[in-house]
Amino acid sequence: MPILRIVPGSESLILDSDPRIIVSVYVVVIEAEPLAIFSSFGRPLEKTCLPKERQEEFFEKHRLHLHPRGWANLFLFEENNKLFITIAYNTSPRLITRKVVPITWSHRIDRKSAVRVIVPKQ
Repeated sequence: MPILRIVPGSESLILDSDPRIIVSVYVVVIEAEPLAIFSSFGRPLEKTCLPKERQEEFFEKHRLHLHPRGWANLFLFEENNKLFITIAYNTSPRLITRKVVPITWSHRIDRKSAVRVIVPKQ
């Protein structure tokens, strides 16, 4: 059984700064650790990264695709040849709270919280 399921209507969201990137939004449906979640795409982890400046563009253009209850949204990014996760919370209409953890963070993501995962489309 897959760890993730696509969020309907979030299959091909465009980030049109140069270069143009298309992202997809998924929801966690099986409890798993972040490394397993991002590895489940079956491609090198670097290919699932969304740079921090592109995350900001996502927040500006596609805020409505973040978790509707203000719960966690995960983005993978690379910095100094190391992988990190941005955990973003849509805490109010104008505020997004962020926390950064290493990809090796040993927290289990509970499927009941329906965490969203945002990655570049393959």
